[in-house]
Amino acid sequence: MKHLLLLLLFINCLPAWSQPITPDLTTTRAVVIGISDYQDDDIEDLKNPAYAALAYTAYLKSKAGGELADENIRLLINEDATAGQMNATMDWLMEPVNPGDRAIFYFSGYGGMQSLLPYDVPYSHIQSNIFSIDFVKRILTGLARSNTLELIIIADVYPPFLQEENKTLNNSLFEKRAHIDSNEIILNPFFDKSVLTYISDIKDAKDMTSHFLDAIIGRADYNDDMVVSLQETEIYLGSEVRPDHENHGLLYIYANTPNKPFSTVDEKILKQIKKDEKNILPPIVQIDSENFENSLLKKERESVRRLYQDFVVAIRLGNLLSPNGLSANDLYEQLLCETDSKSLRNAAKRKLIAALQDESQQAINAYLRTDPKELLVRRKFSDKYDVYAQYLGLAATLLGEKHYLYKHLRAKQYYFEGIAIRLAAQKLYKEVDAYRNALKKQQLALQYEDLAAFIYNEIGLVYGEMKIYDQSITNFLKAVELSPQWSIPCSNLCYVYGKTKAFDKAKIYGQRAIEIDPDYSMAYNNLGGIYLKEGLYSKAENHFKMAIKLFPEFPTGYFNMACSKAKRGKTSSANKWLEEAFIRDFNDYESIFEDSDLQNIFASSRYKKLINKYDIDKKAAVNYYNIKY
Repeated sequence: MKHLLLLLLFINCLPAWSQPITPDLTTTRAVVIGISDYQDDDIEDLKNPAYAALAYTAYLKSKAGGELADENIRLLINEDATAGQMNATMDWLMEPVNPGDRAIFYFSGYGGMQSLLPYDVPYSHIQSNIFSIDFVKRILTGLARSNTLELIIIADVYPPFLQEENKTLNNSLFEKRAHIDSNEIILNPFFDKSVLTYISDIKDAKDMTSHFLDAIIGRADYNDDMVVSLQETEIYLGSEVRPDHENHGLLYIYANTPNKPFSTVDEKILKQIKKDEKNILPPIVQIDSENFENSLLKKERESVRRLYQDFVVAIRLGNLLSPNGLSANDLYEQLLCETDSKSLRNAAKRKLIAALQDESQQAINAYLRTDPKELLVRRKFSDKYDVYAQYLGLAATLLGEKHYLYKHLRAKQYYFEGIAIRLAAQKLYKEVDAYRNALKKQQLALQYEDLAAFIYNEIGLVYGEMKIYDQSITNFLKAVELSPQWSIPCSNLCYVYGKTKAFDKAKIYGQRAIEIDPDYSMAYNNLGGIYLKEGLYSKAENHFKMAIKLFPEFPTGYFNMACSKAKRGKTSSANKWLEEAFIRDFNDYESIFEDSDLQNIFASSRYKKLINKYDIDKKAAVNYYNIKY
């Protein structure tokens, strides 16, 4: 990053007269986010955003940047910048302010005008992300108008990482707006070029923050009045950033008070920086936002300090709603009764809401990336989805109906409630009323969030269980349309088309699911099932064996192998494979007793012994009668 080390070495030596833009500001608060390393392994790492965020933070802490204290900066780098934490920092930035206060929002990472991607965004579902430049601007400008707040938004972003089939979505997320306000700078040198040609070298793309910092410390002071304006910044960046010799992303700058300068200029530092031509990364900047909480706690009684400490420990342990009396939520409720400090209450509330969101989002992400452990949990009918629904319901309640996240959280709450009901229904041998209840939950979820592919996929599953295959197909196709790089709905289409005997279509989607994710075992199971229906036993068994190889703990591949062997009249082999399925707790009891592919072994003594050995009759009865909604 050009000139940054020299800037940071000298910036603390600024003379007293070189102060922030408006030294009479009551408070300046800043959210700074930089993400170079994303959670999803399919998202290519970036080189510069984390360093750019650290450099901008170092500037804010300097005299020229306003000497912001740690308590007035929220710095989120890489894994700290989850969607939940980004929402929490936005809430902190939106807390009651005084006239003349300043709010700064800075983001560097993947994104564009229509999306700013948090650390935990799943590769296949970036379009369901609610954060965007326009979104942040809309939320914060509403606050600024009602509170005479000075607002600055800076986004140094890189085009999303999508492949050829997603080119339209890629361009829509990174496109240039038709209208640019007078208080905005939108510099996007690649708008008129092929984005796909550019993103092949995205990891080496250069940041624009270094150019921006060069501008505001004085390089953009064209009229030598010792201040840098928004207009001068735009001219400087337009002349310095040329796509013919450097790769850049998009730089967006917004100031609701464009007539006020970004910064004053120190001539001595400017001369020093002009002499330096080296690319040097900034030093590490550490922000301890807990200092703010500690300063609040010092004013409290010892009992309150202990209570808050227990609250933080409960969150770190993941004890959000249990055990009774010691959960983070219970401790939060106690804290509300023990302290009158609104600031401490708000800090605790933000922590709790972020934890509730992050825990639930990880479950969704695991499903979206076809994580075997998550799929196994669903297969075993885990009750944790009820817990996630409670997490999200509580988070929505704490935020209130007027909060911008309310609908988003309610949608996911109903999504998890619907999953819990569907999984329970599968224990009831296809209980239709239960499936109708599950469907109602997902339809409620769609009312709040109608572009979530995972909701349409779940609706497709429910209709499939109800044997309403045309509606099942319609919803799976919608999920594929919204998330073309998600293999699960493609695999589900393979299965459902097989049920309708549309084998050619089934094979197309089964193969597509495998192309998208060659490690997704269920895609091999479903495609193998189509070959089994066509009597292509060797081909079917090769797919089942691949499914087993990819996910040995998952019982479906073993059961499918048993079906294939049974259809071929190989009773002994079929029973061996069936036992392997039972060992792994295969619990589709309807298939065990009624699947026509297994009928050749129903009368065998070995089959009957296996049913008795593994208590299949008893397990089926227990699951049938003990179900709860």
